[in-house]
Amino acid sequence: MSIEIARLIITALAVLVPIYIYLRRLQTNHLEGIK
Repeated sequence: MSIEIARLIITALAVLVPIYIYLRRLQTNHLEGIK
């Protein structure tokens, strides 16, 4: 695997992971609000 591909994957993860955590947190808060 070339360095460019590895760097691209790391960049994608650095962007997507916080978004995923943020969305999961919104979902959890929404579900707790319904109870």
